[in-house]
Amino acid sequence: MLLMIHKPRATTAERALAGLSRAASALLAGIDAVVMWPFRAAENRRVIETLGAMSDHDLRDIGLTRHDLRDSLALPPTSDAGTFLAARRSARRR
Repeated sequence: MLLMIHKPRATTAERALAGLSRAASALLAGIDAVVMWPFRAAENRRVIETLGAMSDHDLRDIGLTRHDLRDSLALPPTSDAGTFLAARRSARRR
């Protein structure tokens, strides 16, 4: 026998509070993006410089190519080069 659990509907105040919480989260995410992007851009440069110093053989060992590194340089400053390169590597493995 199935047991049905009835969840009560949210009140107007609860819905308003949830909307306010989402708005505050979006505002904080926007502030984080503005404040942290120079640090993320510097980290991206450091990662790409480190990988760029590796030989083609070493890059192949970790599943990347020089072309992947060049593509990561074209990313907007708010993007994460590490995430992009990891996705490129996993896409190549499929």
